[in-house]
Amino acid sequence: MILWRSFAFALVVLLCGASNAASLCTTEEAVVFNCKVKRSNRIASVCASPNLKRDVGYLQYRFGAPGKAPELVFPKSRSRSQAQFYWRRLHPYHSSLIEIGFRSGPYFYTLSATDGAEDLNGISGGVQAGNVAVGKAFYSSNVALLECDAYPEGSLDLEGIAQDGDLLPPPLI
Repeated sequence: MILWRSFAFALVVLLCGASNAASLCTTEEAVVFNCKVKRSNRIASVCASPNLKRDVGYLQYRFGAPGKAPELVFPKSRSRSQAQFYWRRLHPYHSSLIEIGFRSGPYFYTLSATDGAEDLNGISGGVQAGNVAVGKAFYSSNVALLECDAYPEGSLDLEGIAQDGDLLPPPLI
C-alpha cells in the first residue's frame, strides 16, 4: 500500500511538471507572462483581469518572491493600466519573439519569450527562452538581463489590448 501511494505521489509530481513556477497572479487573474528567474527565488509575472480588453479590466506587472508581498508592482493603479504596456510579436531568423514592455520612472522593462531555430538555416533546434531586460535608456547597452529558468508561461498575447510595441527598443536577440 505504501509503495502504491509513493508511486501515485510521484506520478502527480511528474504530471504537474517541475517547470510550472508559482505565479504572482491571484487565482482569479489570467497569467499573461510568468517567469521564474534563474538562480533566484524571484518571479516576474504579468497578471490580467479575466475580462481584459483594450478599455476594460486591468494589467499589472509584479516582481518578487512567492508567498511575500511583491517588491515591484507596475502600475500601482489598475485604472486604464493596459494603456501603459506595449506588446509585439516578431519573427526574426525563423524564430518567434514575443515582447511585453513598459516604462516605470527612468527604467524600461522588456519581458521576452523566444521560440525558434538555432541557426539561420531554419532547422529548429528547440530553442526556447525567456528573460526580463531592465535598462535606464531606450537604446542603452547597459541593461540588466534576468534570464528565466524555462520558457515563460502564460498566454503571452496582448495584441489589440496593449499599445503597439514598435515603440520598444530593438530586441536583444
